[in-house]
Amino acid sequence: MIVSKLALEVSKDIENLEKLFKLSPKKTEVAINRTMRKLGKWSEVQVLRVMSRELQITQKRLKEYGRIRTYLSGGYHDSKYLTVWIGTIPIGAHRFGRATQRPKGVNVGRRAFYDGAFLMQPVNAKRPLIFERKDNWFHQWRQSKVSGRWMMMGLPIFSGM
Repeated sequence: MIVSKLALEVSKDIENLEKLFKLSPKKTEVAINRTMRKLGKWSEVQVLRVMSRELQITQKRLKEYGRIRTYLSGGYHDSKYLTVWIGTIPIGAHRFGRATQRPKGVNVGRRAFYDGAFLMQPVNAKRPLIFERKDNWFHQWRQSKVSGRWMMMGLPIFSGM
């Protein structure tokens, strides 16, 4: 009687353990994915903090322009790795605060100052943009969009801000 009771209890425990072990690959896969997502979000925040501190730009602005993203990617033999993408395309300085013309250049926000720059509002812009004069500048042969003729044209400015 006692032996059969023990056998039933042990067999139930063994069945429970078998069920747990059968489900463990799925559970571990879910746990790994969740951990990698959390690690991706954490690393994104850390990179945002460092970049905003170095560039003296708010984290909100960097998020707005989608400069930092993390991806969970798969590799060979079911391996997973985390990719942190940092955008390097330049953003116009006029987007980081109100630009004001000063006698020696342009001030953007509280901190950024561009020596020798000036404000100009192009026809297709809603507000003035920041431009710099090029040092060694020459006219270039270009085809006119209006008449289609080739002529020497261009402006001695650099709009890379």
